[in-house]
Amino acid sequence: MNRRWLVVSLCSALLAGCATDPQTGEKRPRGTVMDVDRQGRAMRLALEEAGIDVQRTAKNTLNLNVSFPSGSASLTPQAQSALKSVASVLNQNPESTVNVTGHADDVGSDSGNQRLSKQRAGSVASYLVANGINAARISQQGMGERAPKFSSTDEASRAENRRAELAIVIRQDVGTQPSERPPADNSPTPRTYPPSGGE
Repeated sequence: MNRRWLVVSLCSALLAGCATDPQTGEKRPRGTVMDVDRQGRAMRLALEEAGIDVQRTAKNTLNLNVSFPSGSASLTPQAQSALKSVASVLNQNPESTVNVTGHADDVGSDSGNQRLSKQRAGSVASYLVANGINAARISQQGMGERAPKFSSTDEASRAENRRAELAIVIRQDVGTQPSERPPADNSPTPRTYPPSGGE
């Protein structure tokens, strides 16, 4: 009888020391759940509490979308409200970065949609900067109509395709300096401030 309770206790202890991966459902030792995982969950919860639909699409990456009116790169009041919440979360997690990718629907020319998608990414990036996010933490690009969320051409699908996608990346190397990467990687040429000469 004592042996049985010992086995049950050991199993319980092992299960308590495991965490379930939300993507795969598999158990893994709790010791491997890094701070970035906890930080990612906290960021996701904060954004969802603000009414923003967030998806975890890759390790340490949270994705969300901002919609735009047809033919416009102007942020709607709803988009501004969502981005204000995103900026607040980013300001509380200064080591995270954000990649902004603008998209367009299939109405209009390829070149016009490419330009519009870049403007949409720029609108999102500018709004985040205006709300305290360092521009160095933001990368942006426009995809035009090349990466639609939905391939059908009805108005509901086109509305979903008029968007900017934000991928919030939670860095794993906070507070560490990998020995194989030289410090000069971040800045290939030394700069002095204020700039001298013809800079």
